[in-house]
Amino acid sequence: MHELNCRKKANAPGAALSMGILAALVLPAALWAGGPVINVPKPGGVDDTAMLQKALDKAVAEGPGATVRLAAGTYRTRQLVAYNFRGTFRGAGERETTIEAEGNLPVNTTDSSIANWPLPSATCHWPCLITFVDGDIRVSDLSIKVTAPYATATTGYLNPTYAMYGWMNYGVYDVILFMGKNPTNAVLERVSMEGVQDNNLDLGYNVTMGVDYSSYYPLSSTPGDYCFLTGNFTVQNCTFKNMFAGISFDGRHKDNHVIIGGSPDSGNVCENSCVALDLEPAQNSVFDVSFNKASASWAALWEYNAFSTNLGDFTPTPSYFLIHDNRFTAIELGPGGPGSGPWPGTEGIVLVDNPASPWIRASINSNKIDCAQGSLCDGILLSGTKGTSVWHNRIAGSGTDAVGLAGATRCTVTDNDFSGITVSLADIYLDPASSGNLVVCERPFDTVKDQGADDTVIIP
Repeated sequence: MHELNCRKKANAPGAALSMGILAALVLPAALWAGGPVINVPKPGGVDDTAMLQKALDKAVAEGPGATVRLAAGTYRTRQLVAYNFRGTFRGAGERETTIEAEGNLPVNTTDSSIANWPLPSATCHWPCLITFVDGDIRVSDLSIKVTAPYATATTGYLNPTYAMYGWMNYGVYDVILFMGKNPTNAVLERVSMEGVQDNNLDLGYNVTMGVDYSSYYPLSSTPGDYCFLTGNFTVQNCTFKNMFAGISFDGRHKDNHVIIGGSPDSGNVCENSCVALDLEPAQNSVFDVSFNKASASWAALWEYNAFSTNLGDFTPTPSYFLIHDNRFTAIELGPGGPGSGPWPGTEGIVLVDNPASPWIRASINSNKIDCAQGSLCDGILLSGTKGTSVWHNRIAGSGTDAVGLAGATRCTVTDNDFSGITVSLADIYLDPASSGNLVVCERPFDTVKDQGADDTVIIP
């Protein structure tokens, strides 16, 4: 066997993939400048819902390019809904304009499946504070707070995820929801969102998701039968605190360009969450997730495609994930909180694909993953993925392993720094269902437990 130099190999895995995908990542043309400006009066100190809704409706009527400009101060509001909004919803600054959710938000959707909910409107209230349906939307320069305790945040609804148990949810499901049956482009910039933590709850917070770009537009009454959501989704320079998931990309998607962070000057911060970045099935799409900071008790980044074949006409066309230059931290939220729930510990980055039809194409490089409190299971976990590159990451703290491969095939793990982690199993673990992987260790005392088949392991 020829000896390999780990450092020379470091720039090889995923480099060509990254350059090619970044070249293909084209942002939509700016549609938000040059139109009329609708100035919203200063907050009245009471319920400002009617005033805010009137401004959104006027912007929709004005057509593309309109701006809804909020004044400084704190607006209190119930649910807001806009269809085909093609413009900007902007505050005077993150520290100047605040939108605060009223308590006991009325929810009159009672079915356990979102597919059976009538579309949101002025009379049909979803448990989402602000909902945009279709359009080209930019939201910027403001803060949004949900301060009501979980028990009084909404009037309650059957939780769509755990309806089989009859579990009622009284929290806000989404702070901002982007959905649609037509191509929908959404940009979130310089926006702060904050909920309230409660360790006595299963979810642990009064907010399930901060910003949610998801395909909830129903095609039929069959649970999960939604329209595909296509378009571009960008989140930059935003902060999410005290919520189950900060950024969510849920449901059925195709032909999406997604940027979360994207440059050293545009990264996002997610503090105190269960799943900071929750990414779910997408076909023929490109994701750049980079330069973000996140702390989470389940997973800092979760890309979950295991059930892709159960999504009707969902075709497993490959999607590409560039996950790089992030800083992820494992946290524990205390007894009774989500950190001690159904997830056995905290993962840094988790990719879960369907091994019968894998279609995640991923490059994971130059990330820093820390676990100062000893709850880490895997720094990076690849489950059922094919052809994933894991290179030049630093993983520190303590856990079961630094990189785990479970049913993964033809993946490359090389030039990673495990000098700061203490493991109970091995630095790199390949389970019996893994096969055909290449592992190149950085140091002669890195440890590898290989139970797979036809793997190549090189230790200098």
